[in-house]
Amino acid sequence: MLKIGFKEAIERIYEYITKNTPKKPQNLLFSATIPPWLKEISRTYQDPDCKFVNLIREEDLSTPISLSHMCLLMNRNEEINKSRIVFNLLEKFANKSGNAIIFCEKKADVGRMSNALGELGLRNEPLHGDVPQSRRENAYRNFKCGSLKYLIATNVAARGLDFPEIDLVIQIEPPANVESYIHRSGRTARKGKEGICITLFTDKSERLIKNIEKDAKIYMKRLNAEDFTKKNGEKSSGYERESRRHDEGSYRNDHEDNGNFKGEYEIYMKYLPTDKS
Repeated sequence: MLKIGFKEAIERIYEYITKNTPKKPQNLLFSATIPPWLKEISRTYQDPDCKFVNLIREEDLSTPISLSHMCLLMNRNEEINKSRIVFNLLEKFANKSGNAIIFCEKKADVGRMSNALGELGLRNEPLHGDVPQSRRENAYRNFKCGSLKYLIATNVAARGLDFPEIDLVIQIEPPANVESYIHRSGRTARKGKEGICITLFTDKSERLIKNIEKDAKIYMKRLNAEDFTKKNGEKSSGYERESRRHDEGSYRNDHEDNGNFKGEYEIYMKYLPTDKS
């Protein structure tokens, strides 16, 4: 709450409590993760000798084996037409059941993507801190029951919401830290079901992709951007990966220290393009 814009409100609450409470109140802080910015908040509002209890070991920060990770490198022209890429990714990977969340870093990006996809004929709802609560709740209900197929959101939809039937997560740019990636991608592949997370990136943000791969101990399959910039009616081969990764031996060489090799490789093979020639 503090990070997405409630900091001033909580400061006013603390100021009121301090002035109107004879005894100093006890402050308890709970969070799914403890990033550096949250530690700063703790130092501001809690005693220096407060106890820190970690219920999840750091090494448990991981993604499920049933989740397939992919990424797509965009050049400058493709980045300008990002909404077209997202549209085609949705058509390719979320067309069967049609449930997907598209994550954006900024509120303005949510609005632009929501409008652009709407103009392309995809009904969706934007979600961020400035969207009225009544509209957000209505979007949650419609998305959960299946009458709404797509949500365009900031991190407000990354955790704390029960959406059991999400097949696809798209991030229009890499998040700055692995915790955000874990929570966003964790919207899909829940309770043993399979899911896909696709992250768009540029040359400038490739470092973030590599950092996420390293910290989350995953490998993101590279998609061919040209296959997802075509307009309706244009032929597309779906997507391709480097040919050297199409055989189990090459894949094993890149993942030889992964204890979940067998299950991950089966998911990897499932999404390889088939040769219909």
